Amino acid sequence: MTQTEQTKNLIRSAAQEHGRRRTDEVTSKVRVAMAAIDEVLVENGGAYPHNKGRLTLNELARRAEIHNTTLHADRYKDLLNEVRSWLHRPKNEASFEPQTGRRTTRELLDEYRTQFAVLLQKHRDMNLELQQAQAELGEAMERIQKLVSDNEHLESLLSSKVTRLPSKKDR
Repeated sequence: MTQTEQTKNLIRSAAQEHGRRRTDEVTSKVRVAMAAIDEVLVENGGAYPHNKGRLTLNELARRAEIHNTTLHADRYKDLLNEVRSWLHRPKNEASFEPQTGRRTTRELLDEYRTQFAVLLQKHRDMNLELQQAQAELGEAMERIQKLVSDNEHLESLLSSKVTRLPSKKDR
């Protein structure tokens, strides 16, 4: 074997070793990210708080800090299958159900109906309070009118019968 062939073989074996280390590193990063996501899901009651609630292969790649096409390489075929089964695991095995982060039309309609009912009741209550205040105002105005007329009557009685009291000088 010539020195050139030995050098090529040495370079080839070093590249293969580097490739194995890289594959192991990517596999480790992905599994760590999967474990971290599982913990987040447990902490949040099964809801994924990032990526608008969607848990996807791209989101896992982002969390593992790898490119989203890395797992599609032939050497990661088994890992990709593992990740896909992890993403699509049955609900009874998983502690979570992937959330889309969006509410259905029925949920929105129910929420709006509830809000409308609350606002309608507040409107009715305010109308009753307004009617009560108007009735109290009417009673107060009638009482004021009566007191004003009584006052005018008393003043008229006083003005006709006012006499001067004698002072000390007049005595």
